[in-house]
Amino acid sequence: MSKSNFFNQATSWSPNSVHRMVEIAYSKLWSFDEYSFKNRMKARGFGRPQDSDAKDENGPQVSAAKVNNYFYRDYGFMVWDALEQYATDAIDALYSNDSDLRADAEVGYMYTFLTSEASGGHIGGKMQGVPKFHRSKKALVDFVTNFLFTVASQHSAVNFGQFCFYGFVPNRPMFLSKPYPVDTWNEMNDEEWLKYMLESFPNASQTLKMYILVRMLSLPSQHPLMEDAGPGLSEVLRDKHEI
Repeated sequence: MSKSNFFNQATSWSPNSVHRMVEIAYSKLWSFDEYSFKNRMKARGFGRPQDSDAKDENGPQVSAAKVNNYFYRDYGFMVWDALEQYATDAIDALYSNDSDLRADAEVGYMYTFLTSEASGGHIGGKMQGVPKFHRSKKALVDFVTNFLFTVASQHSAVNFGQFCFYGFVPNRPMFLSKPYPVDTWNEMNDEEWLKYMLESFPNASQTLKMYILVRMLSLPSQHPLMEDAGPGLSEVLRDKHEI
C-alpha cells in the first residue's frame, strides 16, 4: 500500500503499521486449520446442532450449539458441506488413490511453498496448521474446502455487513485527529465530551472517503460463485442470496 493510495487517505493506519499487525497475527496467532469455519464454530460452542452433546478432551460441547436461527452457523455449514462435496468430486476425478496424489510433484511443491520459511532467496509462506494435503486425498479435500470457504464465503460474511455499521462514520471512524481520551473521558461532562469528539472526527473529505471505502467493500461480487457452481452448490447459494 503506497502512501498516496485511497485506503491510506481514508484511515489513520500507515502501510507499515498494517503490515506489522498482519505479520504478528499471521505468525503468532493464526492457524489455517484452527481458524477454519468448522473448527472455529466448534471451539466457540456453536458446532452442528446434532453434535452438541459430543465430548472431547475439553469436555462436552457448549449447549449454544442448540441455539435456533443462528444463520451464520446454519447457512455456513450448508455452504461448507456443498464446497466439501465439490472438492471431493474434483479430487476423485483427478486422483484414484493416495499413491496417485503423492506422485504429483506440483502438489508436493505447493505444500512445501506454503509451509516452509524463506531462505536463500526462496520464498516460503510459513503457514501454520496446514494439513499434509500432499500425502492423502482426505487431507487435500480438507485443505481445498477450507481454502474455498475462506476466500469466498467467509470473506463475503465479513465484508458485506460492514456498510450497515461503518457507513455512519461516527459509529467507528477510521481516522481521528486527536488521541482518544482514555484517561480523561470520565472527567468530561456531556458538552465537553461532544466538543472533543466533534473536533476529533474526520473532515468532510475524509468522511466521504471512508463512506466510499466501506461501500465498495460491502458490494456483492459481480460474478457470484453460484454462476459456475455445480447443481447442489448453486441451489444452496441461490436460496441464501435471495434471502
